[in-house]
Amino acid sequence: MKNVYLSQTSIFYDGLPYVYLPYSIGSVWSYANQFDIVRNNYKLKKLLFLRDSVSDVVESLDNPRIFGFSSYLWNENYNLKIAEKVKDKYPDCTIIFGGPSVPENSKRFLLKYPFVDFCIHNEGEASFYSLLKEFESPFPNFDLPNISHLKFGDYFKGEFVRALSLEDIPSPYASGLFDNMLIEHPDLIFNLTLETNRGCPFSCTFCDWGSLTTAKVKKFAFERIKEDLLWAAHNNIEFVQCADANFGIFKQRDTEIVNYIIDLKNQYGYPKSFSTSWNKNMKTDLLKLAKKLVDAGMFRRFTASIQTLNDDSLVAVKRKNLDGSDFLNIIDEAKELGLPVSTEIIMGLPNETYESYLDLLEYLRVKNVPYNYGHLHILKNSEMAKKSYIQEHEFDIIHSVSSYGSEDVKEYEHIVVGTKTLPRDKMLKLYLFQWLMYSFERLKFTDLIADTLNKVYNIKFTEFYNDLLNHILTDTNHLLHKDFIRLSSPLDNDCLAVLDNHPNLKQYDILDKIFYNETFYDDLKKFCINKYGCDSEILEDAILYQLNSFRYKKVDETIKVNFKSNLFNVLNSTDKLLKTPTHFTVFKEKIPTQYPNWFSFIRSKTSWGNFADSRFNEVQLHN
Repeated sequence: MKNVYLSQTSIFYDGLPYVYLPYSIGSVWSYANQFDIVRNNYKLKKLLFLRDSVSDVVESLDNPRIFGFSSYLWNENYNLKIAEKVKDKYPDCTIIFGGPSVPENSKRFLLKYPFVDFCIHNEGEASFYSLLKEFESPFPNFDLPNISHLKFGDYFKGEFVRALSLEDIPSPYASGLFDNMLIEHPDLIFNLTLETNRGCPFSCTFCDWGSLTTAKVKKFAFERIKEDLLWAAHNNIEFVQCADANFGIFKQRDTEIVNYIIDLKNQYGYPKSFSTSWNKNMKTDLLKLAKKLVDAGMFRRFTASIQTLNDDSLVAVKRKNLDGSDFLNIIDEAKELGLPVSTEIIMGLPNETYESYLDLLEYLRVKNVPYNYGHLHILKNSEMAKKSYIQEHEFDIIHSVSSYGSEDVKEYEHIVVGTKTLPRDKMLKLYLFQWLMYSFERLKFTDLIADTLNKVYNIKFTEFYNDLLNHILTDTNHLLHKDFIRLSSPLDNDCLAVLDNHPNLKQYDILDKIFYNETFYDDLKKFCINKYGCDSEILEDAILYQLNSFRYKKVDETIKVNFKSNLFNVLNSTDKLLKTPTHFTVFKEKIPTQYPNWFSFIRSKTSWGNFADSRFNEVQLHN
């Protein structure tokens, strides 16, 4: 029996014990192991999913003959390092690489990493099995579909062939493949990846999803999906991540899936939550489906991935299936249904400008649409990664250290830090602007002040934050000046371009500094008066409202807040601004002592995209 090891290293978020079950390698093995030739000749020794030290992994191996790796952004270099060490110690071990990080044209990859014997492209189940079968042949022929390798120094890549039927792939969950993993790691909270279909009919240039599976969408058997979800319920799996590219594309079937998930939660208490990427062509029926999950407490909000509202950018990334008017209709329809809605946007898309991106943020803020943003990454198998595309849009790309790595092995990302319409200096300024506005708004540092400036003085939200950023960068005495100057240092290959994980942030000490030092607001008052000619008493009320809307402080206390105006009512209604004394009473809760700072406490209670718990509801505030 030949010993087989398969690796799909997961990632931990914020050091929390949440980890994904290694579905991809589980699916690959489940398919191969249904055939006698595999069961009679190969033994699965271990599914590796934790990022242990490279030396510990290699030392733990028992004469591996086959070692397969599923590679993506968060584990590519880690996998390569292990593979190299394994080949050194066990030269007869066959190394196989698959996953999204394997380039479609893998010749350069195979030459650069000679310890890799085979690459599997696209769907891996049938291809992995075909390799194992050929290894047992007296006259093996490795010129197989979806497989590349070097043969006597020459490069070979087989033709592209999709899996004949997804119904032929057994479930790694229902088969019991992961059962022992749950028993062996009681300290971990496992998340489950669910596939109901595979494929994507769209061809967004920044994405590698469609390129890996082609346009045709294939469906898994409904009974298998039910088995997967039932396994999740029986094993107390809290979170299910549906890996479909366009969940909801099959209206009737996907409705049945959602109904089944909700029934399981009602019966067993698990799974507790469900998330997915929704169908890009969004219709009212899709919103109703999401509303079912929200009403069941399994889903926070519907996410419409708009990416940008710049028409030129949408054309460049082949994303014109959803324009601004469609998005506005979706927002309105969601509100009519009582469905919370958010969106995802990408910074630095081709043809985007500094001004057009601020227009997007202004639109979202006016419409009160929460959003998460990402920086434009170049994925290896995306259309955007093509040399001609990069040259056309004059991409300035850095090979940046990512947050996924470990002390012994760093991981890297290709991040766009400049384009033809948004050169590097402008992009860096935009990074700073986006981080400032997103942080200050989500953490409720300045949102009420921004509301006041907008409603009372007709100052655009983005105008305020852009002016504030310039003020911080130019005023050497500002509380945050040195922090932002440090962050605005030139980007280089050793510096994270993504400011959310910038090493100079030091655990978000900038945000903690604001919370614990009210001189920030003293300066802000002076700035707004000088810049916009604001009435001093109205601005004082706005800052007072802002400061006392924080739910948490250092000690438990009840506070009565006295205003010089009815600003509270103005911001929460259509009342006319009057200098009429008003007040509210609020109880502030103490931050538990086990948290080193306020920010770490808030992070423990809410996700980065929704910090609503950091502030009282306005109705609770008003007295």
